[in-house]
Amino acid sequence: LTTYFMANQGKFRPPKQFRVADYAYGGAQPGGKNYMTFARKELAAYSFLCRQQEAREWMQELLNEVFPLWTRVPQLDDPPSLQKAYKSDLFPVLRDGIHICKLLNAIAGPATVQKFYTNVGDKPFLMLENINFFLKTCKTVFELPDHKLFLPLDLHERKNMPRVIYCLHELARVAETKFGKIGIKDNSGKYKFDEEELNQAAIDLEELDKAKAGASTPAAPQPDNKILEEQKKAEDNRHNEEQIENAKKKIELNQLHPYTLVIGGASKAENVDGVRDDNYCLVAELTFNDGTKRSEKVRFNTGTHDWEREGFSITPEKPVKEVYIYPVLCVD
Repeated sequence: LTTYFMANQGKFRPPKQFRVADYAYGGAQPGGKNYMTFARKELAAYSFLCRQQEAREWMQELLNEVFPLWTRVPQLDDPPSLQKAYKSDLFPVLRDGIHICKLLNAIAGPATVQKFYTNVGDKPFLMLENINFFLKTCKTVFELPDHKLFLPLDLHERKNMPRVIYCLHELARVAETKFGKIGIKDNSGKYKFDEEELNQAAIDLEELDKAKAGASTPAAPQPDNKILEEQKKAEDNRHNEEQIENAKKKIELNQLHPYTLVIGGASKAENVDGVRDDNYCLVAELTFNDGTKRSEKVRFNTGTHDWEREGFSITPEKPVKEVYIYPVLCVD
């Protein structure tokens, strides 16, 4: 009962000797009444660390990149989720969403995730945007169902890293069967992790179990108002981009001789910050028959107001082939 099978090695191997300091939940000596409970916790932690390491090696091979181990000393201004990071932890690598978006492009082609932020700094809303781009593409291109995905805060706030790793394993399966890419290799029992890694992984799993059970024990921190505001701003940006994309128009004129054009639009605003400038306007991009271009802008009033029409007339200096009209709304 005090041994466990090492997969792919064909032999039994006893677990390491437990010490009182191994976990913050009390002592567990071999032969003691809590020994098997702690053995199960360590086996679960070791299994999770193996799955995580397999995902790390798979991503590194596809991206042709080596992810550095996390050896930085925690800083006081680090978020709680980052202060808990350990050496082989994938969380510091994945939390900004950049590598998972690059991963999708490496699997299905460079235009799979057409837009994501590669310079996020310390802006959580940009990280959440990248994570949302990843999840949306997993559903639309890779056809992963919701129960095989994770929630944005599962990754960004480290609420459920096992679910994130599970999603990566499912993604690897689709990458192998649908796109002909390499899959994740089963390396159970072949990795070695130090005491700190095993302890922290066990504590993370314990907190996750208690959070699922609704226990009043320390769990992943709830998002503060700043995070919620930034997430809402990210959603607003995404909504604006979708609306702008739907409003784009291309008009073919194929003029033989230049003649006057009248260009205009209407705007209804609610709490739009800033002044009347190029951040809130309608752009008309003229392409002439000779291939040269010229841009003109209709600027709208900011603040809050009902529908207002703005426009202008232009007499081009040479025949116009086409006009590309699109709105611009920049949100800080």
